Amino acid sequence: MRFLAPQAVGHSRCYAHIMSAATNPGLCLDCQYSRRTESDRGSLFWQCQRSFTDPSFPKYPRLPVQECRGYERTAESDTDATHSPRP
Repeated sequence: MRFLAPQAVGHSRCYAHIMSAATNPGLCLDCQYSRRTESDRGSLFWQCQRSFTDPSFPKYPRLPVQECRGYERTAESDTDATHSPRP
């Protein structure tokens, strides 16, 4: 099976959005309830662990997540060098 480049099929914007969402999941990046998994084929998925106890949360949210009522930053991200500590 041969795959065409996104530009060849006219989906460059859509493909770029998918790729940027995979590399930047938004709030899921440092939420204590998110779990990043990678498939055998290299696809990345961000799973919301809150979905197991509250069905109003999607199991695999649309990325990047910019707002989430269940978001709670992980304790280790507060001291991570890539994030500034919370006041």
